Amino acid sequence: MSAICGIFSPSIPLNAGDNRLFAMLHPLKPYGLDGQGIWQSAEIALGQQTTRLSALPVEETHPAQIGKTALAADARLDNRDELCRRLGIPEAERAHASNNRLILLAWQKWGLECPQYLLGDFAFAIWDAEKQRLFCARDSFGIRPFYYARWNQTFFFASDIKALLAIPGFPLEFDEAYLAAYFHHGASFPHAERTLFKYIQKLPPAHAILVSSGQHKTWQYWQPEQVGEVRFRDEKEYPERLAELFTQAVSRRVQSPFPVGAHISGGLDSSAIAVVAARLLQQNGKNLAGGFCWSPPISPDAPQLANDERQRVLNIAQKEGFPLFFADVSGQDAAAFFMQPRPISFVEFAHEVNIRRQASASGIRTLLSGWGGDDVVTSKGIGFFPGEIRAGRWKTALHELSQQARLHQVNLLKLGFDKFILPFLPGDVSVLLKNRRIPQQALAPFAGKMPIPLVLEPGLRARLQQAVKLPAPNFQSPRQKGVRVFQQAMLANGHIADRLEGWAAWGARSGIQYLYPLLDRQLVEFSLGLPPGMYVKNGWS
Repeated sequence: MSAICGIFSPSIPLNAGDNRLFAMLHPLKPYGLDGQGIWQSAEIALGQQTTRLSALPVEETHPAQIGKTALAADARLDNRDELCRRLGIPEAERAHASNNRLILLAWQKWGLECPQYLLGDFAFAIWDAEKQRLFCARDSFGIRPFYYARWNQTFFFASDIKALLAIPGFPLEFDEAYLAAYFHHGASFPHAERTLFKYIQKLPPAHAILVSSGQHKTWQYWQPEQVGEVRFRDEKEYPERLAELFTQAVSRRVQSPFPVGAHISGGLDSSAIAVVAARLLQQNGKNLAGGFCWSPPISPDAPQLANDERQRVLNIAQKEGFPLFFADVSGQDAAAFFMQPRPISFVEFAHEVNIRRQASASGIRTLLSGWGGDDVVTSKGIGFFPGEIRAGRWKTALHELSQQARLHQVNLLKLGFDKFILPFLPGDVSVLLKNRRIPQQALAPFAGKMPIPLVLEPGLRARLQQAVKLPAPNFQSPRQKGVRVFQQAMLANGHIADRLEGWAAWGARSGIQYLYPLLDRQLVEFSLGLPPGMYVKNGWS
């Protein structure tokens, strides 16, 4: 993963070699395994730390430039062939067109609408010298981070929040409303735009921003609500199309001259990705460099755990012919994990610190992950039963309920209560009843009522107690309206991007780029367009 940063100062000309840009580039150095670059004019300075992930052509310079237009980009494009056709690039030249050049040409052709034509993971900034404006965009799901700040008549942006905090003289004031929510909700409070710092914001996923001397405009260029429904004549076509898109999504992400690894577990998401990746790589004479499991190594002296996934993933790895790595977390790993600074709200797991170290030691730069799948593509069909009830399709709902009860060998009445009654109860009551057998989890719905810590300075603590209360995401209402609405809410509330921002930052510092096949936009759009019953009828729930 690469990283970008920049300074736009329309009213105060920049000095040559502005020290603020160098200060921003320094904490981004781990992102630059293949070097750094700077581009500057009187109004703007762009910086980029570059790490290659693919064998695609490399720009002669980073940032890139065509005429008077300059680009700093952290981008991986999936629809290169389609873009080349739309942009009129001759077939003989397409293999030599870098992603950065395609983005610049897309800007020249479509202007402010260019992000709509880009598929993949990206965050970029384009300086249009002719019109004296800066245009920035972020991919549909926020896989590539983009932070910005407006301070002292200047616009700053960066891929990592640490770059903004490194600006000399930058005010390190907390966003006290967000900090209060951070404490109230157990140190995990997703927000599409806010951060822990008053002057630093995030560009939300699927958003673009235009900045000039007299304008600051932000808008959303892609909305999951606008995805149309998918209708096939034969129900067999749905899983066939899903398999086609899934294989395509994995294939796009294993095309690298460097070793590729993948998470693997006892679940379907990561295991399916690892298996397909291994088979695709083997077709090209390569192999998956490793499957990485969060469980500890198998020990003959230790008893087998209930529902132990380790033997299952070991069997998969042996069958598909790739090495398997377990997370052997040491005390030193745990200490390093708890001691690392967290300028973002995301909280990760000590297991992944160990996984990244093993992957990096194997020369891996790309690590495939199934994260994000549960929310959309491999959704559990959350909202299916309430949606069928609201639509008056009781016969379908009861039939599918009986099938699930038989499949999972559970009591039909208990399952009916969980599927038909709980979703319509108030959120706190629903979660409390659902976790009635696990008292410690029953406290989860009251996390938003946790007190501000007593160890804080009294003045700060008092201000946090009086701060504006930010509402937490409420999934109860979307759940009642069906699978599609629930999926849309999961994409919109910010928790997916919040999670990925943390993984992007900590992964890059280990030389690891996470790629998420189940957050492929074409695959997600297909999933959003599915008839609700497909989740149950095809066993995707």
